[in-house]
Amino acid sequence: MTHPPVYIAAAKSLHGAKTAKVGVRDALHGALTAYTKTLMGLGWIQILEPERKNGTQPNTVGGRKMTYWIRRNLGIVSEDEPKEPGIVILDVRDLRDEANPPQNIIPKIAAGVWLVEHGMAVVVQCQGGISRSPGIAAAIIAYMDKIPFEDALNEVQDKVRRAMPEMSLRDSIKSALRTMNEQHLERKG
Repeated sequence: MTHPPVYIAAAKSLHGAKTAKVGVRDALHGALTAYTKTLMGLGWIQILEPERKNGTQPNTVGGRKMTYWIRRNLGIVSEDEPKEPGIVILDVRDLRDEANPPQNIIPKIAAGVWLVEHGMAVVVQCQGGISRSPGIAAAIIAYMDKIPFEDALNEVQDKVRRAMPEMSLRDSIKSALRTMNEQHLERKG
């Protein structure tokens, strides 16, 4: 089964941070592996270089919240919000805010899990930061912690009050997680 590519992109922050394609090794403190290098070579991953001006806080621009952090290195952000320097953006805007086939969701969850497990600060981005990005962030937590999706979604909603994935999207995510868990068990057996 072939999966569509997982696009991990970064946008320029309001501070004018440069999108880095060179020197990322320093930004990620040696966490790059062959997989990350491949993603970079394909242009699917970019890292914002850390850059702060005027002593601003790392998660605000002009007092405006930029990223909603759920865990130390996992958060969500909407398309129109400024992005923090030094993070990896997992772009899920190509998912529909309705039912999606598992083959479209699984690569997003797998990439998020891999990036978080390798110590990278990951922010899941959709258009509004209300349905798709909280749903995928919850799926990443559910898969990593081996907990039910609804428990992981409760954790997300505790941190991000506006998080409310559509019911059909939730069902699609649960189906994708079941498939991932079944494939994991098959590989072990």
